[in-house]
Amino acid sequence: MTAVLILPSPLLPGMVYRPLVEALAAEGVRAELASVPKDPSAPTLVEQWRAKSAGFDVLAPHSNAGLMAPLVAGRASGSCSWTRRFPRRRGPSRWPTGG
Repeated sequence: MTAVLILPSPLLPGMVYRPLVEALAAEGVRAELASVPKDPSAPTLVEQWRAKSAGFDVLAPHSNAGLMAPLVAGRASGSCSWTRRFPRRRGPSRWPTGG
């Protein structure tokens, strides 16, 4: 089973990521959301997320968390960075435009 650690944007509440964690679990993927400490400074996030990343195959950093992903990666074999949305499961997906 693939294990994915989602690195959240420090600016968003964790509940924003719940649908993603649930959707990945429904597909048989072990997904967890890394927590954001009260002190969300870059050094603190990197230290906490690096410790949490052990045992995960893929890091999925969202937004500015992607800036820290190379320092967090550890033994993860892959990383996918995303910002606004994932493509649809079926049918065409368009890149979101400004606004």
